[in-house]
Amino acid sequence: MDLFAHINALGVVQNVVVGTATIPTGCTELQTWRDSTDPEAPANPRKNYATIGGTYDAVLDAFIYQQPYPSWVLDANAKWQAPVPMPDDGNIYRWDEATLSWVATGFPT
Repeated sequence: MDLFAHINALGVVQNVVVGTATIPTGCTELQTWRDSTDPEAPANPRKNYATIGGTYDAVLDAFIYQQPYPSWVLDANAKWQAPVPMPDDGNIYRWDEATLSWVATGFPT
C-alpha cells in the first residue's frame, strides 16, 4: 500500500493519504512507510512513519514525531530521547518533566 505525506512549506505534515490524492496548495508530497520491514520500502524509509503534526527534515530525510517533552532531544536516528534513560527493571514508568526523571507508576509488569 502506497502512503504519502502532504508537507507544508514549514515542513509540518498536514495529512497522510493512501495512494494519490490532490495535494493541497503550498504542500509537497513524500512517500512514507508504516513499517520499515515493508519489502518495498527503501533501505532507510525516512526513519519514522509520517504523522499529522509531525515534521519532515530534508537534511536527515526523516519524518520526526512531535517532541514529547521540552527536555527531550533528537538523536541521529530522528528519535526523541529523554535526558535520563528509563530504568529497565520490569516496572512501568512515566516521564516527569518537572523533576526530569522517570517515576514508577506502581504497576509492575
